[in-house]
Amino acid sequence: MKNSGIVIIFLGLVFLIFSCEEKEPEFHFPEIEVLAPAAFSDYNVLDTVWVKLRVISESPPVNLFISMQNEKYIQVLPTEIFPNIQLDSELLVPFILKDSTMAGGVYSIRINAKSPDGSASRYVNIYINAQPRELKSVWLVSKLSDTKLKISVLNENLDQIQTFNYQGNYAGSDISSTNQQFAIAGANFGDLIVYSASDYETVWEVPIISNPVQPYFTSVEFSNEVLYVGFWDGFIKGYHNAGATLLTTSNNGSTIPCMIQPAGKYLVSAAKQRSNVNAWWMNVNHIEGGSIVTQQYLDHSPVILGLTYEEDILFYSNDANGLISIFLSDPETGIISTPWFPYVLPAEKLICGKDIGKEQVILATENGVYVCKHHSYLAKINEMSEINIIEFEELSQTIFAISGKNITQMDFQGNIISQLPQENNILNIHFLYSK
Repeated sequence: MKNSGIVIIFLGLVFLIFSCEEKEPEFHFPEIEVLAPAAFSDYNVLDTVWVKLRVISESPPVNLFISMQNEKYIQVLPTEIFPNIQLDSELLVPFILKDSTMAGGVYSIRINAKSPDGSASRYVNIYINAQPRELKSVWLVSKLSDTKLKISVLNENLDQIQTFNYQGNYAGSDISSTNQQFAIAGANFGDLIVYSASDYETVWEVPIISNPVQPYFTSVEFSNEVLYVGFWDGFIKGYHNAGATLLTTSNNGSTIPCMIQPAGKYLVSAAKQRSNVNAWWMNVNHIEGGSIVTQQYLDHSPVILGLTYEEDILFYSNDANGLISIFLSDPETGIISTPWFPYVLPAEKLICGKDIGKEQVILATENGVYVCKHHSYLAKINEMSEINIIEFEELSQTIFAISGKNITQMDFQGNIISQLPQENNILNIHFLYSK
């Protein structure tokens, strides 16, 4: 009887101990149901894929991430982020096939839902039709005088087919294969004019103010169908291809936008400080509405801006010692850091560069030309110096290096293909494609 009593007491204590232990927390991972598109649906480059889905979760908020990979599981388009989505109902979200250079084939749309408890993923394969993309013309902007520029249009063989003059000094220019338009603006003289790339007629324009004390327009950048223009007063405007104003950013007017880079739902600009043009700032605005997100002082001088697949901003800059440096920024937080890369930067000054997409850039320093891929490699391909403009022709995969009046064309390994001397100093070169 004593032993049985001891056993009963022991079992009671065991039960008490286990009943007092805290229960493991329950995690409720999201569930994703993809309703559209159907597997292996056909699309063309620049189409919008409408993704219909339902997400179920007991742990809001849930953020949705959509990206695309090729057959080698390499991400080929920036991730689109849809924060705090509606749960347990059908959603229809757009995913634009915005890379006009994409090859035809099977691609995988990757869908990821993240909640405080965890994440879930689904994918659907689609087929993108190959569409030939052709180089239609090459546009050169050169300086005739302090108040007059020449615009030369060349064919794919670099033979001149058209020239016309622009009255003004140079603030910036760009070309849009999507819109089939060419845009140019003057600094102290010259209106913002958008020309048709087919008949060279003016499509729309924004006049410059009379006799501005300071440069009026400061930068001109096409992105997809939108033309972004920087103004000395500190704001940026986004224009539709017919000239309607889509966006006007808000700011305190203390900086001058010099470089503009859309990054998802944000518009990032590298801007000079009005009271000290040697000081640089990063300004981030919402593309929808133009309100300011953050303004961050830069302790380096940006030369070009690049974009990662996560739509963070890469600053290819010169540091306080005037030597090439690379910085990374998250537009949403404004935090700037030095990214990891498995190569050593040369102790050289960065003069100019070109972002060629897919996290690759071409850099021209005081001592040569480099090809750089983020997180991968940096390779010197040519010893050419004194380059003031560098551009990239996508179809032939050739580099155009401009020094004063001279154009040097080289392949991606740095071998010289041709040299094309011009009559006047070249201010910019642009490539127009069929799409």
